[in-house]
Amino acid sequence: MSVAQFFEGKNIFITGGTGFMGKILIEKLLRSCPGTGKIYVLLRSKRGRSVEERLKQLLDGEVFDKIRENNPDALDKIIGIGGNVAELNLGLSDSDRQLLVDNVNIIYHSAASVRFDDFLDESILMNIRGTREIAQLALDLKNPTILVHVSTAYCNGDRYEVDEKLYPPHGDWRDAILLAETCDKELIHIMSEKYIYPHVNTYTFAKGLAEHVITDMCKGKIQTIITRPSIVINALDEPIAGWNDNLNGPMSLMLAAAKGLLRTSLTKLDLKLNYIPVDLVIKAIILATYDNYTESNCNEVEVYNITQPVINLTHLPFSTLARSIVIDLPVPNVLWYPRLSSTSCYYNYYLQAIFYQMLPAIFFDIFLKLMGKKTMVVKIQRKLYISTVILTPFTMQNFTFKNDKMINILKKLRETNPDFDFRIKLSHEELYKFLIDMKNGTVKYTMKESMDPTGQTEKKHLQRLKIIDIILKIILVCLSCWLLLFKFNTIEWSLNQVYNHFQKL
Repeated sequence: MSVAQFFEGKNIFITGGTGFMGKILIEKLLRSCPGTGKIYVLLRSKRGRSVEERLKQLLDGEVFDKIRENNPDALDKIIGIGGNVAELNLGLSDSDRQLLVDNVNIIYHSAASVRFDDFLDESILMNIRGTREIAQLALDLKNPTILVHVSTAYCNGDRYEVDEKLYPPHGDWRDAILLAETCDKELIHIMSEKYIYPHVNTYTFAKGLAEHVITDMCKGKIQTIITRPSIVINALDEPIAGWNDNLNGPMSLMLAAAKGLLRTSLTKLDLKLNYIPVDLVIKAIILATYDNYTESNCNEVEVYNITQPVINLTHLPFSTLARSIVIDLPVPNVLWYPRLSSTSCYYNYYLQAIFYQMLPAIFFDIFLKLMGKKTMVVKIQRKLYISTVILTPFTMQNFTFKNDKMINILKKLRETNPDFDFRIKLSHEELYKFLIDMKNGTVKYTMKESMDPTGQTEKKHLQRLKIIDIILKIILVCLSCWLLLFKFNTIEWSLNQVYNHFQKL
C-alpha cells in the first residue's frame, strides 16, 4: 500500500490550516493523495472576516495554483469549521463537533502561537489547553486512524542534544491550565520567568508540556505521533519554489538585512543552521503518519525529529553567500546599502546596534517627518533589536537533533513513494539557487512587492546607495581625523600655556 492509497477515502481535520505549514499540508494532500476524503479546516473569525470569507481567502491563495490548474474540483473537499483552539471545546458548535466526531479519521494539530514573547497565560491556553481539547476530540472520534501533533524541535530548550523521545516535563500540564484559567493575570506575568524555568520563553515551555498532554491522554487509546520540525523556512520545490507567506523566524531578519535595515547580528559565527524547507517538513510528516500507522500500535507515542538541514553551512559562510546574492540581485525598496556584521559579544553587538542601526534610524525618521511622511524606521529597528535579543538563546548555542527515524522512513519509502522523496543535502549550486528562490518568494508572496523583470531598476538604486555609503564614510573619516587633530592641537596649546606659565615663575 502506497502513501496515496493509505489516505484514500480518509477524512482529515486540520488545525492551523491557514498557517504557513498548514497551507502546504492541505495542498500536498490534495495534489499527491487525490483519493483523500474531505479536509475539515478549523477557522476563526479574524479582523472582521467571517469563517466563509477566511476559507475563500485560503482557497484563493497562489499556493493552490497547481491544483486549480490540474484538478480544481479537489478544492471542494476543503470545508471550513468555525472554532478557535484557544477556547474550550475548540469553540465548536454542537453540530460541528458531532460532524467531526462522525466523519473524521485523521487529525493534524498544527495550530499554535509561535510568538516567543506571549504572556504565559495566553501561551498556556493556546498551546497546552488547546492541545488537551484536540486530544479529547480525537478520543471521541467514531472511526479514528491516527492523531498527529506538530510540536517543535526546541520544546526541550534546556537540552542541547535532543533524541527522538519524550523527556521529563518541567511542570504538570493540568496545573498549568488551572493556573491560566483561575490566577490573576498580573500575578502570572510577574511569576512567569520563574515558573517556566529552565525554559527561556513561554513558547518552548508550553510546547514541551503539550507533548505530555498528548501522551498522557492518548497513549494506549489511539494511534498518536509527535513530530518536531526545527526552523521551517521557504519551500524548496513544492508547490512553488521559494514560496513563503509570513515573516516568522529567520525570514524577517534576512529580509531586513537585504533592505539594509539590519546591520549587525548577535550570534555564534560557527552556529549550525537548523533550517528546513516547509515542503520537506510536510513530506516527512505525511510519511511519518503513514509509516507509524502501518508499522506501530497505539501503545506507544512515537516522536519524530524533522530536523535534517539541507543547508550544510554554519552562520558565517551562509550570511556571506546570502549577502552576495542580495548585492548581485537586490530586492526592491532597499533603504541602505546592505552590510551585515556578526558578533558573539553582547557589548559589541549593543554598541553596533546603537551606532549602525538606531542612530541612522533616528535621522531617517527626522527626514521622513520633514517630508510630511509617516515615521517608521525607529519602530522597525526597535522590533529588530527585540527579535535579536529574544532569539539569543538559539543563536548563541548549537543544538544537535537526532533524526534517525525520519532518515530511516525516507530510505524505506522513497522508492515506492517518489512523490514524497526529498533531498537530504544541497550542493553549492542548488543552495545558491534556493537562496535566490527564497529572496524572490519572500518579496513576491510575503511582501507583495513587484520587481523589475530585468533587475536593472533595483541594481541602479543599489549602486546609488553604495556611492552615498562610500561618500558618507569618507566624510565620517575626515570628520574624525579633524576632531582628533583639533583635539591634539588644543592639548598642545594647553601644554604650551602651562609651560610658559612655569617659565615666568
